[in-house]
Amino acid sequence: VIGENACVIGTIKCANLDLWGKFEGELFVKELLSLKSTSVVRGKLNMRKIQAEIGAYIDGTCKMMGEGDSSEPAEVE
Repeated sequence: VIGENACVIGTIKCANLDLWGKFEGELFVKELLSLKSTSVVRGKLNMRKIQAEIGAYIDGTCKMMGEGDSSEPAEVE
């Protein structure tokens, strides 16, 4: 969870992510990336599923990963 007042810069590797705040960098989400209406994302997004509320802002690239996708980081369990 990244809260509404949070600002994170870097790389995140996780199973699921609920994002209300700001993120800049690269995301690897093994399952569901949920972008709330107040979220601002800049960078590379790699996820299996995405859910975006009206008002969510994305500036970057999105890649949907499959079960055996080689771009999925091994550290995410």
